[in-house]
Amino acid sequence: MYALFLAPSILSPSATSATLTSPDASAGASWPLVSPEERRLLESAAAGDQKASAVLVQRHRSAVYAIALKLTGNHSDAEEVTQDAFLRAFRYLPNFRGESSFKTWLLRIAGRVAIDHLRRKRLATIPLDAPESPASRLPEKSPSGLQYLMQSERARLLQRALQYLSKEDASALRLFYFHEKSIQEITHVMGWTESNTKSRLSRARQRLKVVLMDKYAEELEEWGN
Repeated sequence: MYALFLAPSILSPSATSATLTSPDASAGASWPLVSPEERRLLESAAAGDQKASAVLVQRHRSAVYAIALKLTGNHSDAEEVTQDAFLRAFRYLPNFRGESSFKTWLLRIAGRVAIDHLRRKRLATIPLDAPESPASRLPEKSPSGLQYLMQSERARLLQRALQYLSKEDASALRLFYFHEKSIQEITHVMGWTESNTKSRLSRARQRLKVVLMDKYAEELEEWGN
């Protein structure tokens, strides 16, 4: 039912006349990580075949939903991420070149969609100074209240500092610090090896420290007092 519901709106107008090509298509080479049967489905879906799209959704939906749920921790959010991931995947299907399996490519898209969803959800939270915010009702001189506010302000500053990093480094650090994802989960989402994830996180943390000291030294000094 989900696949049939999604399929009619899954392709953008620009994709309906697109075709898929491998890097060596002119030589008749096949995609080594994509079965001939799935390649035919992908080519048909890229050409606007809704039945082919529905088959692909039905085949891979459970894997996409599983990673969406693992990253969001919420069934409703996971459903939204799942649908958005398929919409994005089919929109960019003509760019798929068969250099990985379609499932691997799709799950990477799902991970990025989940990151975007979590970021939007965080930005949509109630501001600390809003009357309905629980933070506004904390006693002004309460140590626990001040600590809460300080931690919140630090989180905001970190989000600002992350904008100076590359998109991939910022996404990995957000997953690690703000969403408390494991190295294995980040590896899966980003499409890196585990050793690469560890080294990139380490380098990204160093870059973040440089940004914080260069751009926000005064705020850091105030918190240290």
